[in-house]
Amino acid sequence: MKVVKEDNIVKKNIRRTDLKVALCYPNQYRIGMSCLALHYIYNLFNSYENVVCERFFLENTFSLESQLPLSKFDIIAFTLQFELDYINMFKILINSKIPVDRQKRNTSHPIIIAGGPCVMENPLPLSNFIDIFFIGEAEVLVPKFIERALSLKNIKRDFLDFSSITGLYLPEVGNKTKRVWVENIDDAFYPTIQVLTRMYDKSTKPIFSNSFLLEISRGCGRGCRFCISGYIYRPPRYRSIKKIEKIIDEAIENHKINKIILVGTSASDHPKFKEICELILSKGLFFSTPSLRIDVLDEDIISFLLKGSQKTITIAPESGSNFLRTLINKPIPNSLILNVAKLFQRNNVPSLKMYFMVGLPNESIKDIEAINAISSKILENFKGLLKLSVNPLIPKPYTPMQWVPYISRKEYLKKTKILKPLKSKKISISIGSWSMGCLEHILSLGTSELSELLSTNILASNLVNWQSLIGWLRLNIHDYSRMLTVNINENPLFNIIDNGISIDFLKAEYYKMTLALFTQPCPSTCSSCGVCN
Repeated sequence: MKVVKEDNIVKKNIRRTDLKVALCYPNQYRIGMSCLALHYIYNLFNSYENVVCERFFLENTFSLESQLPLSKFDIIAFTLQFELDYINMFKILINSKIPVDRQKRNTSHPIIIAGGPCVMENPLPLSNFIDIFFIGEAEVLVPKFIERALSLKNIKRDFLDFSSITGLYLPEVGNKTKRVWVENIDDAFYPTIQVLTRMYDKSTKPIFSNSFLLEISRGCGRGCRFCISGYIYRPPRYRSIKKIEKIIDEAIENHKINKIILVGTSASDHPKFKEICELILSKGLFFSTPSLRIDVLDEDIISFLLKGSQKTITIAPESGSNFLRTLINKPIPNSLILNVAKLFQRNNVPSLKMYFMVGLPNESIKDIEAINAISSKILENFKGLLKLSVNPLIPKPYTPMQWVPYISRKEYLKKTKILKPLKSKKISISIGSWSMGCLEHILSLGTSELSELLSTNILASNLVNWQSLIGWLRLNIHDYSRMLTVNINENPLFNIIDNGISIDFLKAEYYKMTLALFTQPCPSTCSSCGVCN
C-alpha cells in the first residue's frame, strides 16, 4: 500500500504492553477508514494502557502503526461489515502464512476473533475459521473480553475460557449465547478522536475524507421486513442532543475538519434531527447523511442538507408499487414520493438517488414497469440528475424474509431488462449482480456445512475471487440457495445464537406480509418482538 499521512494515530511501545491486537478491515484502506466501526474498535482497544491495537487492510501485510507482521500479534480482530468481504479475510490470513482453518492453528498462532453485522447475522459459515465471535455491540463486549484476556496466564492455551462470557460464541465449544447491546448510547464509549487521512492518492482517499463520523442513533424500529439492520440492532436508541453537541465540540478540538457525516440505521428518524442539523451548521461545519426516510423529508430538512453541502439526496422507495411497499412494511405512497421530488426541484437539489429491489414476494412485471413509470413522473417535476440503484432482494436470517426464496437468474435478467431503456442523459442506472447477490444470500443463511465446504477447498483453489472459488467447488449457487431457504426452520443458527428476536414474532410478520398487513413502528407501539422482554 502506498504511504499515507494520518493524524491521530495511536503509537505505543509494544514491548511494554500485555496484549497486542491486530485490527483487520478485510477490504481497501479507503473503504475501511470510512467505517465508524473501525474507529470505535481501534480507539476502544487502545483506551487500555496495557493494550495496543494496530490496523491492517487488504493492501498491507504489516501494521500501519509499527510495521509489525500480522503473525506477531496475540489477537487478530476482523470487523465484518459485508459477507462478500469474507474472501478478503482469507487472503489476508494466507498472505501472512497463518492457517485459515482454526483446527490447523496452534498456540504459536494468534487467536482470531470477529464481530460486526455479518457475525450478529450468522457466524456459522465462518465457524471453521474464527476462534471467537462477538455477538453484540463492542462497547459491552470489548471491556469484558480484555479483562478476561489479561487475567489468563496463557491466552492462546486457555482461550476456551471466554465461552462463559455472554455474547461470545466459540465454535470449538459450541456454546449457546445471546446478543448483548448498549441500553443507553449516551453512556457508551465514543471515539471522539478519529484517525484522519491527510495525504493520499486516488487509491487511498477515504470515501468520507476530512470528515468526522458521528453516530446519532442506533437501531431502527420501522420494521421493514427485508432489513437485517432493523432487526439485529433493535431496539432503536437515540443519542441526546446534549451528548451530540459534546461530541461535536470535542471533534472540533481534536481534528482539523470541516464536515460531519451523520451515521445511524435510520438517522433521519432521530426525534431531534432538525435540531442536530441546525447545531452542526451553527458550528460552521458542513454535514451529510447517506440515506433519508422519504416520509420525514420537508422544506426545512432539504434546506439544511443543501446548506450542509450535500449534493445528492438519497431515498429508498424499494419498489415502484404501492402494494409491494405495504407488503414489506414500508407503506409510502407514490404520491408522497412525487411530492418530495417537487420539493427537491423547488429547492434546486442537484441530484437524487433512489434504491430499488427486484425479487420481492408476489412481484409481477407490472411492478417492475411501475419503477419506470414513477421515475418518468419524477422527471416531470425534477430537473436534476436522477440515479437509480437496482439490486436483487437478498433474504436475510432474523427477518420475516428468511422464508422467501432468492430470485432466479432468468427472472432477474428478464425484469431488469425492462429497466434498461430508462438510461438517458437525465437518468443513470446501476443494476446489481445476480450471482454476487445469490452468493451473499448463501453466506447469510449458510450453516457449518458451508464452512466445512469452504475450508476443504479454500487452499486448493487459487482464491482470485468468489467466482474462481465457486467454480472450483462446482457449486450451483442457486440450487444451494433454494435448499437453505427450504430448510431454514432446521438451521442450527437459531439454537446457538439468540439475537433477542422471537422466531414466533418473525413467523407472524411473515404471515402478515402475505396479507400485506402493516405493523406499527417501535417504540410508538410495541410489537412484542422479544428484544425488550
